[in-house]
Amino acid sequence: MPVPSNYIEPQLAPPAGPSAYTGYTLQSTTDVFLEFKPWLRQNHRGGRAWNARLLPEKIPVIVKCWDSYKNSPDAQNTEVDIYLRLHELWGICVPKFIAVGRVAFCYAIIPEDL
Repeated sequence: MPVPSNYIEPQLAPPAGPSAYTGYTLQSTTDVFLEFKPWLRQNHRGGRAWNARLLPEKIPVIVKCWDSYKNSPDAQNTEVDIYLRLHELWGICVPKFIAVGRVAFCYAIIPEDL
């Protein structure tokens, strides 16, 4: 599956100490454009996840959202940290991590759909 043109590969960051894992940092990019229709029943994956497509390439992705009126960004940040720690497994048994940010009033992460 091709990588979106606006995707920026996370960059290696030096470990913070002897017990730290080799981390990655995310870089900012321009807006990510989605075809996202959460009101369609067939797009709901269960829980907080919906099918969407990353435009213009129409790459299938998952949008996982947390209502920002009811939740802090802590859960989103925890999942981002987990994805970054599993970077070596992206595209093998863990979806590639595409983006983190806001979708409307929700905190969101967007991995590819395997």
